[in-house]
Amino acid sequence: MLEQWEPTSKDRALAQWAGACLGASVLILIALILVAWFAATPASTISTHPVVVTAALVAAGAYIVSVFALARLTRRRTTVEPRRLWSLSLLCNFTIVAIVVMGTGVVGLALCIMELAAIVLHIIAITKPGVRPHGA
Repeated sequence: MLEQWEPTSKDRALAQWAGACLGASVLILIALILVAWFAATPASTISTHPVVVTAALVAAGAYIVSVFALARLTRRRTTVEPRRLWSLSLLCNFTIVAIVVMGTGVVGLALCIMELAAIVLHIIAITKPGVRPHGA
């Protein structure tokens, strides 16, 4: 039998704020531009810029995983312990920031301001007192 975990109201609120930060990110616009660029000439783009394409795909995947983890935290009950979801989402956000900063330097750090705000919210959520399974 799977344990049912109940995220606290603080978990749900912080997850909504972190999700809002990710949703307001300027990186979404940049990602859409990259997708259009890749779609225009996929074969030549992949062959001439394999590292950029790979990094963009990893960052996009990390973004999607983070958004889904935060969405699970906003539910009343989940089968995954909330701190594991927070940790997974935090790792994804660090991955996004690292890829952008390594690719663009200090400008990338400025572009990642909303991701950095989300990281702060993740750290606050992870360092709060632990929760117990529902019914325990």
